Amino acid sequence: MNISPLISVIIPAYNTAHLISETLETVIAQTFENWECIVVDDISTDTTLKIVTNYVKDDNRIKLLTRIPSKNKGPSSCRNIGLAHAKGEYVIFLDSDDLLASTCFESRLNFVLNFKDYDFWVFKTKTFLKHPDDNFPIFNRLQSEDISYLEMFLSGLFPYHLMSPLWQRKVLLTLVGFDENLIIFEDPDLHLRAHIAGLSCKSDLDGKPDSFYRLSLRGRFENDDLTLSRKLNAAHYFFLKYKFRFPQQIRLASANFFRFNILTLKDISVVKNYFGIFARSDFFNTRQIILIPLLILAKSLNIYNVKSLGLYRLQKFIFNK
Repeated sequence: MNISPLISVIIPAYNTAHLISETLETVIAQTFENWECIVVDDISTDTTLKIVTNYVKDDNRIKLLTRIPSKNKGPSSCRNIGLAHAKGEYVIFLDSDDLLASTCFESRLNFVLNFKDYDFWVFKTKTFLKHPDDNFPIFNRLQSEDISYLEMFLSGLFPYHLMSPLWQRKVLLTLVGFDENLIIFEDPDLHLRAHIAGLSCKSDLDGKPDSFYRLSLRGRFENDDLTLSRKLNAAHYFFLKYKFRFPQQIRLASANFFRFNILTLKDISVVKNYFGIFARSDFFNTRQIILIPLLILAKSLNIYNVKSLGLYRLQKFIFNK
């Protein structure tokens, strides 16, 4: 290539000692070599720090930072720390268990050369379970730029992944990075704010996937190192952020979130609690406020999945527009 802008890759890491080497190797293998990789450790308790330290010793393009305890735990804080230290003209966010094609940086920069006058560019991300060649679908949902990215994000159908964009760093700084109150939905929130602000983006609709999102066998809302309540509180906070500006879309998205992510939980007390929280936040219509308790009662009586009771049809009636 005739140009060599610096690309900053920012990776938050927490207890991914079993996977982060694979991720870093895909950065090191890039055909475009003018990059820096900033790993921000979220105070891991496994050997993540040791592994990354060894990479830092072997390649001076890799840097290691650690979240200070006074900042919120989670990927948002870590990414903001990385962004504050980044020096590249362009930025890619990568999670510590995901992968890149070896030509990712080169092909993205070539695309940028052809479409310079944009704030960020969106590329295809493929999902995988064990290997990028797994027969899993493309993450990106949009097939045509005639469909609004903003409307897709507001509906809860996220059209592209955290890894999909290549950002101008100066543009990210105008957005003030990630909302550190969010431990989930932090990337849709950033993308939403970018589109609300009217930032221009160009999608490579014809290109091949150049990043790979590792699927987890665990559900997003299983109780792990980030507690269930913290995740659900963050989701509630996310919907509240946009409720007054986009009331119709947020009511639909939040009700669907309750249906597919809260109503399916085993702990009835959690379901009841968040039904109350969502109802008080005016996320439900009158039909839902009246009838959702019937579904919760069925769960408490352990008859929620009994097909002969017609509860599935009731659920569709409750949550359909």
